[in-house]
Amino acid sequence: MKEKEILWARKCDITGKGMNEGYIWGDGSFYCINDDSIVLAEFRKEREYIVSLIPENLDDIKYYDGWLEEDHPEYISAINRAKQNKETDEDLRSLSYLFGLHYYTEWEDEEEYMYKEVNNKLIEIW
Repeated sequence: MKEKEILWARKCDITGKGMNEGYIWGDGSFYCINDDSIVLAEFRKEREYIVSLIPENLDDIKYYDGWLEEDHPEYISAINRAKQNKETDEDLRSLSYLFGLHYYTEWEDEEEYMYKEVNNKLIEIW
């Protein structure tokens, strides 16, 4: 019987499952699959740090290339809710992105694949 083999670019640090798309914190220090039921909890865990990055003067936001307050009403709404302790998990995801804490990506080039799954077991291949 031939083994079933699936290639994966990275391994989710939460589930331990392979992933070819998802969220990356920092320069690859943490990976999480694209599943809101899992990833939003990670943003909630980082709430205090994320909110601490909101400057008093929004003109001081230098983390976002081309930041213009009037061009990003979703960020302003998220900031205002966070300042009132009423932010949603989605707001925290938006703010984390704004401050450059994480990004989302998809891997399509097989040269980037670091794992293979054989019969439901993840094996590092480089």
